Amino acid sequence: MLNDIVKRFFQDTVNNGYKFAREITDGGSFIVKPAIIDNPPEHSMVVAEEAFCPIVPVMSWTTEDEVISRLNNTTTDLGGAVWSSDTDYAYALAKGIEADTLWINSFEKTNSTRVLRWS
Repeated sequence: MLNDIVKRFFQDTVNNGYKFAREITDGGSFIVKPAIIDNPPEHSMVVAEEAFCPIVPVMSWTTEDEVISRLNNTTTDLGGAVWSSDTDYAYALAKGIEADTLWINSFEKTNSTRVLRWS
């Protein structure tokens, strides 16, 4: 069942002609190779829904306020990460993001860079 959901995300991306930044192949197994989607529209499935699979949109932005607004205008708020070479900047940006759990420069590690949010 989860495999069908995963395939739906990939098929939607192909059907809508979104650009894969990394080519994918379907090996017919339950192992899914990671895919990066280059600048899909806001309404696309890969942006608007939580995939729970290794498919991620990479999108352009202009200001930090725009990024925070776009992030907070979704229903996909279980967790996320902010990556930056400037950790003070990353913490400042993370403070505006509404998510259950946010990490700074890591993902799913339990260390001092973890920022918790409780909804």
